Amino acid sequence: MLKKIFTRSKKYFLNFVQAHLLISLISIPILICWGIPISKMSIIGNLIFSPFLMVFLIISSLIFFTQIFCIPNHFLIISLEKTTILWQKLLELGKKEWLCPFTKQNPYILILIPLTTFWLLSFKKVNSIQKRIAILSGILIFSLTTFSYNSYNLNTQKIHTLHLDQKSKNRLIIKKEKNKIEIEDFGFFNRKKSISKFIEFELRPYFIKNFGTLNIKNLKIANPGIASFKATEEFCNKFTLEKVTLPIFDKKLTKYGWKCFFDMKRKLLKNNVLFIRQKQ
Repeated sequence: MLKKIFTRSKKYFLNFVQAHLLISLISIPILICWGIPISKMSIIGNLIFSPFLMVFLIISSLIFFTQIFCIPNHFLIISLEKTTILWQKLLELGKKEWLCPFTKQNPYILILIPLTTFWLLSFKKVNSIQKRIAILSGILIFSLTTFSYNSYNLNTQKIHTLHLDQKSKNRLIIKKEKNKIEIEDFGFFNRKKSISKFIEFELRPYFIKNFGTLNIKNLKIANPGIASFKATEEFCNKFTLEKVTLPIFDKKLTKYGWKCFFDMKRKLLKNNVLFIRQKQ
């Protein structure tokens, strides 16, 4: 009995690893083109997520049908809530340090990865799952090593400037030193309507594709405001931030403005980010 369970578990695990490696090799070129970082813990996360997803779908389907036929389903609803809460707690364990950003790569190399993978798997001699896993692992390790080398040795301009438009003086100056970034905000964030979406979907992919890093040495705000306070909090969530520099200001803030300021300070303290106030 135990031998049968072990055999089935081993078969399931090997099939899972093979599927994960194959999906990774297909998705990595797409993620790099979009400027999305790759997680070191993806295989473990997917291994945990798969059973949770199956349980979630089964319970949700049972709730749906019991609701239609007026069958008591209070126990199922509680089970679904407990499953969701447990899954959310597991998600909170995630760390920014697990993410591996890669700069823009040669598009021909990115296309070659999945093509080479399917070509090698097409050979008749590759008929066992162990051989397929070995080939997929070799291609994945070689690809990630090449991307890491290219990202580290990237020759890019050291200073980038982002403008809201050609006439606007509000700008964001980005300086790269070694593998870390320094940012100076001159009212750029204060003119953005949705700062969190801008940082997550535009600024972070821009940094990854052009600099290949999520490490920010210093975020300097020249003209503090509610939007820049929120932006600083979002930087704590999406980047590895070392230091934030704000000028000592005497401008009047609303109650909501002071709330955002102290929320930012608490966020910086929680993330062990050095907070400096200096004279303009």
